[in-house]
Amino acid sequence: MKYFAQCIADLEIPEDWVEVSSGNDACPSFYTPEGLHVFIDHPNPSAREDELWVRFSIQYSIDHPNPPIKIRSIPLARNQSFIWEGDNWDEVQSLVQTHKQLTLDH
Repeated sequence: MKYFAQCIADLEIPEDWVEVSSGNDACPSFYTPEGLHVFIDHPNPSAREDELWVRFSIQYSIDHPNPPIKIRSIPLARNQSFIWEGDNWDEVQSLVQTHKQLTLDH
């Protein structure tokens, strides 16, 4: 899984995130303790399965029974949807932190 290592080589993945990548995934992914599923694609768009894909995508993990927030939804198969997509790692961390705070407030 050398490709997966390349996808995250330039990032500092939080210690409390759990890698849940599978060998047939297009990119590595992680569960956060707050119930988010974060996908991290290659930093070079031409190395991705599809050059048009953004680098980072976040959805609620399948295991999250009642997600407390929804930023925006893009319908996907199997009743899952991304709540955020983008190319900025700082925005990923900010969204996870916001989600963490909202989870703590409930």
